[in-house]
Amino acid sequence: MNFMRYYLISLFLFAISSLSAQHRITGKITSASSGLALRGITIKHIESGVASSTDQAGNFNLQIPSTIGMLSVSSVGYRSQTISAESGETYRDKAIRG
Repeated sequence: MNFMRYYLISLFLFAISSLSAQHRITGKITSASSGLALRGITIKHIESGVASSTDQAGNFNLQIPSTIGMLSVSSVGYRSQTISAESGETYRDKAIRG
């Protein structure tokens, strides 16, 4: 009886930890016209609403609750874009147009 009880508690705790796991997406945003890194660009995971902005070197890092989804990339003076997002993916030199 105790074994079954401990087994069910362990199974429950594993299920909770799986649901709360965070997934990382990283990348770099550059200008399509000049190739220069862009700072202050907003990257938002559409499904969860989690957002971040690029640093001085154009790099970003998002911790999202799901393994897939869509990212919205936007900033004043540039066309907004929507790109597919997958957990663990690194987006290098994703260019946006003004």
